[in-house]
Amino acid sequence: MAYLQVNGFRMWYDVRGSGFPILFVHGGFAGIPSRLEPKDYHWLQDMALGYRLIVYHRRGCGWSSCPQGGWGLDQQVEDAEALLAHLGIQEAHIVGSSAGGPIAILLALKRPKLVRSLVLANTSARLLAADSPLSHLVRRQLEAVQRKGVMAAFQTRPPDLSLSVLVPWEREAAKAAGLLEEWEQYEARLIEAASSLPEEERAQLYSAEVHNLAAYLGLDLRPYLGQLTMPVLIVHGTVDRVVPVEAAYELHRANPNFRLELIEGAPHGILGASQEARLAVNRFLRAVDGLREGERGG
Repeated sequence: MAYLQVNGFRMWYDVRGSGFPILFVHGGFAGIPSRLEPKDYHWLQDMALGYRLIVYHRRGCGWSSCPQGGWGLDQQVEDAEALLAHLGIQEAHIVGSSAGGPIAILLALKRPKLVRSLVLANTSARLLAADSPLSHLVRRQLEAVQRKGVMAAFQTRPPDLSLSVLVPWEREAAKAAGLLEEWEQYEARLIEAASSLPEEERAQLYSAEVHNLAAYLGLDLRPYLGQLTMPVLIVHGTVDRVVPVEAAYELHRANPNFRLELIEGAPHGILGASQEARLAVNRFLRAVDGLREGERGG
């Protein structure tokens, strides 16, 4: 594990294994839950078997620092580019999961020669539809931060947003999956843990979450997916309650050259929950590399 000072924040990253590189762009958003429960992505080991896996925490997430700004997706793409440049990597497989998916897509559009292949796991080309209830909630919180200032907006936020702006959305997803009791226990544990953080830090993380979510508002990358000519795999669970499987079909309709692999019975967080999904990604990457070697040999 190491840290890189880049683009105004301190980025945590880790490099594991050897072979052709894979960059994993994680899901989730900046905020209190990510700070309290940082993930090291150890479960990606079988997905990356035979490869050099690079994982990192996006700005405001996990063990990375939380800067005052830079929440736009273009900046998040530059963060990923900077990490690869720091490691001397000129080409890599890119795996984008959930909220990391649009970042991975934008990276592939901007730097196609850098991206040997692209994997889109439980993600969407339009993660926050303009008219969704969550989008309206994010807009209200963003307006409050801009009008009142960070601390005042944090102190007057609705009670059910004490932990995260995503709480109402996540609660409904847990309820639909029959996991409401487990989710409420998880929420209570994090609320208790959050009380140990200084209020100023919690307010900054709240603002970071709002601005991070706002970067996805109204974003629709479907018109641009036809520009991607590298091999692309879509992998999605059929019982995903957070990013429903229709998002995978939308990605595929936008570019039928993409390969679509649905994992029956798999939920959101598919690369952590499903070994079948991880092995499907590994097979795809090996097939891409085999084709590349065949072209060179021919």
